[in-house]
Amino acid sequence: EAVDIASKVLAIDDPAVRTSAVAVIAGADPATRRAHLPAMLRDSSRLVRMSAARALAGEPEVGMSDDDRAAFGKALAEYIDGQLFNAERPESHVNLGNLYRDQGKLNDARAAFLKALDLDRSFAGASVALADLERMAGDERAAEDVLRKGFADNPKSGAIAHALGLSLIRQKRTSEAMNYLAQAASLSPEDPRFSYVLAVALHDTGKTAEATATLKDALARHPYDRDLLLAMITYEVEAGLVTSGLERAELLAQLEPTNPQVTQLLASLRNRTRQ
Repeated sequence: EAVDIASKVLAIDDPAVRTSAVAVIAGADPATRRAHLPAMLRDSSRLVRMSAARALAGEPEVGMSDDDRAAFGKALAEYIDGQLFNAERPESHVNLGNLYRDQGKLNDARAAFLKALDLDRSFAGASVALADLERMAGDERAAEDVLRKGFADNPKSGAIAHALGLSLIRQKRTSEAMNYLAQAASLSPEDPRFSYVLAVALHDTGKTAEATATLKDALARHPYDRDLLLAMITYEVEAGLVTSGLERAELLAQLEPTNPQVTQLLASLRNRTRQ
């Protein structure tokens, strides 16, 4: 629905609106991006052209017509120039690294992430991005090393702690991982994802009471987060607290009234409370 709305406002005579519409479509699958965004490569606004090129880089650019590919090349060059204009800022190099990663240019991506860290060793985005690149290359221990160095330089980064916890989970080092997942949730309470992952990890290691407490604490801050609600419903029903789970399912149904899975869940819980 969001993509449908965004595609209809791409023609509005306001570059800010068109840029926002491109950003929405950029979150869609490659085929959808390829269907809607090539025309925006020729937009009168440089920002719109740059945004469209970045959204099409990687898998969506494959299969474009020769004319679209020529326009894409020009617009992408504008995007790269825009990042290099701010080359003293680490986030510009992370942006370039992410672009090169999406295009399969892994050596260029690694160089860009390392440049970002040269500029600011504590920049969390660069550490996480470089670690993801090492993981994609199949070297989980290298990813861990990047994250440990990043966390040493930025011990208040919930994002790095979270990524390090996940790296340790993938290496089957669960007890170490739990420490970092807990730190991530504590350091960044504004990010519900960190609390959700911690709760799931606690539940999966048999610490159901701690998992439920983590979810309750997170829901107090993010009462409408879908993942937190679903996890809490699941754990409450497992514990026999069907009535409480039903109340949360009714809230979730208000948030997602057209979701068939939520509708089915709500019906199931209502039926259980009648038995």
